[in-house]
Amino acid sequence: MDTTPLAKPSRSRLIAASIGVAVFLGLVWFIWGQTASIKVAENDWPWWRGSNHNNIGTGDAATEWSESKNIRWKSDVPGRGHGSPIVVGTSVYLASADDLTKTLSLYSFDRATGEPKWETPLTSGEAMHKSIKNTYASSSPACDGSSIFYPWISDQQLWLASVSVDGTLNWKKPIAPFISEHGYGSSPCLYQSLVIIPGDNLGTSYLTAVDRQTGNIVWQTQRSAGGSYTSPVIHPSAGRSQLIMSGQNSVVSYHPATGEVLWQCEGPGLSTIGTASFNDRLAFFTCGASPMIAGVMAIEMNSGKIVWQADAMANVPSSLLVDDSLLVAEDRGTLVCYDANSGQKKWKERIGGNLSASPVAVGDKVFLPQESGIVSVFEVGDSLKRIAENDLGDGGFASPVIIGGEMFLRTEHFLYCIANDPLAD
Repeated sequence: MDTTPLAKPSRSRLIAASIGVAVFLGLVWFIWGQTASIKVAENDWPWWRGSNHNNIGTGDAATEWSESKNIRWKSDVPGRGHGSPIVVGTSVYLASADDLTKTLSLYSFDRATGEPKWETPLTSGEAMHKSIKNTYASSSPACDGSSIFYPWISDQQLWLASVSVDGTLNWKKPIAPFISEHGYGSSPCLYQSLVIIPGDNLGTSYLTAVDRQTGNIVWQTQRSAGGSYTSPVIHPSAGRSQLIMSGQNSVVSYHPATGEVLWQCEGPGLSTIGTASFNDRLAFFTCGASPMIAGVMAIEMNSGKIVWQADAMANVPSSLLVDDSLLVAEDRGTLVCYDANSGQKKWKERIGGNLSASPVAVGDKVFLPQESGIVSVFEVGDSLKRIAENDLGDGGFASPVIIGGEMFLRTEHFLYCIANDPLAD
């Protein structure tokens, strides 16, 4: 038997092989990064609260409208839903559900005319228990330019689907078990090749990142159990991207690529719904359901340190940051303005009826719908200056989307495109 020892590879060969592997992996990663890139335009509103996650619109939006004024188009929306639309390319997308058949579908409308383009059913299994003020389609979709992503709960599971922009179902998968308290209302967010969705529920809770192309789970981080409905938001701060969300009496910052916890602090309450607002230094969180620690809270994103907190009762609406003013819409119909840096209350004004939608700002103007359908328009400064109130006679819970001077407003039964009429006097 030949017992001659095998020759050891030279150091130069090992180095060359290592370099070759590194180059190959780098090339694979580059190609994957190109195919998985998020391709949305400046004039798109691709997910909940817009490209910059802040509910700040663009363009010269109409401040007054009626059925005979500044309505570019109006389209029927089958079923019911509280989720806001998104706008990408030449299309407007939203989800809606039939309460009787429990069928959930994703819809596409032509951005210029409002004509329906397609409907793709998503529902799998039996719909789950929800609050009377919730719907089976209360989340907003998210789009990466080629596919739309939408979550829902049914058959004791949290589901996620990917639908191409032409309406073709790419994939539909169960993510994890889900025990519903009041239904579902969180919207997904996108990060690099991932779509990230929360699963706070009465059973085992989790935050999950899914590969956008395959639907396979990339990471899943366990969270404290409890029904909570906020949507995660990603913001670059302290030299890194942070995914921040509240619920279960804590605010947690995660690394969006891995699910690693970066920091955690107490507040603002057990069950939260509104999405965080932020500036370069602080993130702002709200709560309006007992038990709660604070109605509004400012947290330093570099450290997780609580900077200030104040009383408010904002349960469903998300806050809005306009310059250095933090606007907190309370469900009972009042609007509170705080100095974002100090927490000092500037003023508190009654807007009108009950509020569930979130305010949207364009320039120096703020638009805030009431559940009755009235949309108040005002300016914010040292006091609130009322500009107009518009009523289309159809209630709703969705927040308006304003991009390129066009407002896309979902009411109880319709989708509107509202814009200044160039032919109007």
